Amino acid sequence: MMKLGVLIACLVALVSACGTSGAIEAAVVAGCADARAEHRQIDERDVLWITARECIHGESPGRAELLPASRSVDVLAAAAWHAEAAAFDALKVTIYRSAEEPQFLRARTTELSRKELTERWGPRPASLDTAPAHADGTIWLWMSALVVTVSVGLIIAFVRELRSGRVRLLWLVG
Repeated sequence: MMKLGVLIACLVALVSACGTSGAIEAAVVAGCADARAEHRQIDERDVLWITARECIHGESPGRAELLPASRSVDVLAAAAWHAEAAAFDALKVTIYRSAEEPQFLRARTTELSRKELTERWGPRPASLDTAPAHADGTIWLWMSALVVTVSVGLIIAFVRELRSGRVRLLWLVG
């Protein structure tokens, strides 16, 4: 029964990551390290939030240079704009390390609206937009199924242990 719970947990993680994997891959290809992307619902807007530790420019690691924060934001935003991802109304970009302060990890977040993104990189092809994982409520369905499965598994395991005599119930009456 626990194997089924683990399987369902893996499926939930996979489904929730489907809407962002293209953006992560594009950021890595563009030279950004430790890229992560997450699709969020913020103030009734669909926001794609992409982060990276740093973005570099250069052919080989020994000759690579950190990009300035503004250039890193541009690289990440362009990568997300041109990658297959869940449809979004705005893009939040966070970069932690830049050429201005290479010795520090300091989060710098910039939000770009869909209008700003269109003005900078042209219209986004509709073929790149996929449905967000939460759009039709499937994420809640999966999460509910996971909770039910784990709960039933724990109850069955407890009853088996109780019947075998390895667990004893102690009733305290006050």
